[in-house]
Amino acid sequence: MKRESSFLRTLPSFLLLFVSIATHVVHSKNLSEQLQSALSNADISCIGQRIFRHECSNSLDKLIFWNPHEAFPSLGIGHFIWIPASAQVSFSQTFPELIDFLKDNGVKIPAWLLNSPHCPWQSRDEFLSSQAYHQRAELHTLLKNTIPLQAAFMVNRLNAKLNAVIQDSVPLVIPKVKNNIALLLQKTEGIFALVDYLNFKGDGLNSREHYNGHAWGLKQVLSEMIACKTPEQALQEFTRAAKYLLSCRIANAPRNEKQWRQGWFNRLESYLAPLT
Repeated sequence: MKRESSFLRTLPSFLLLFVSIATHVVHSKNLSEQLQSALSNADISCIGQRIFRHECSNSLDKLIFWNPHEAFPSLGIGHFIWIPASAQVSFSQTFPELIDFLKDNGVKIPAWLLNSPHCPWQSRDEFLSSQAYHQRAELHTLLKNTIPLQAAFMVNRLNAKLNAVIQDSVPLVIPKVKNNIALLLQKTEGIFALVDYLNFKGDGLNSREHYNGHAWGLKQVLSEMIACKTPEQALQEFTRAAKYLLSCRIANAPRNEKQWRQGWFNRLESYLAPLT
């Protein structure tokens, strides 16, 4: 498929990003070679399929979704959020980044979606109205036809964020963070954990995303982890640290989030299952 091939041509730069962290941990072979053998096109597809199951319950109808308790829609296999200009929320949106990625990979984007930094619908009722039907249909078709590229986008986004996460960490923990990332990247399941958690709970770089000073993004999970020695230990520790931070989030949330705990923890536990 031509679009997938254009993404695969970007993989060498994705692999080279991690060469700099190899000096912090001893491996039997070059880290870039390990990643190249671990992250195949089939693996990217598996990552996308599992995230699609997590976010959309494997339902194409849920590729466009607006939770009645949220101020924005969630779109695509990763439920990338798109925030209306009028919404007062502290979360970082990702849907405009997806549109740019699709465009760069040769996908024809409906004109109304180009250069649209904010969701054009100001409310869920407006989104579901008959007047919005044509745009909703166009949006659903676009998302249904680009599922492989959406998976590639999430892997590519990890590539773009990891260096920033490392550099924004407290200097004292940076060697530990780099070491644990290198270990996670030795297993496809570890790569999936990094990709999924980044999509699921963000990078942790937005200073507004916290409750009472407690943040829960990828940066915070990597900093919370103890120094690990094996890929298996790193994956277990990543899951433990994420559970701890999400428990802190629930305890400090301004609204009741206890109903989400089991679903969140089930998702984290899936990181330990073989990625097939």
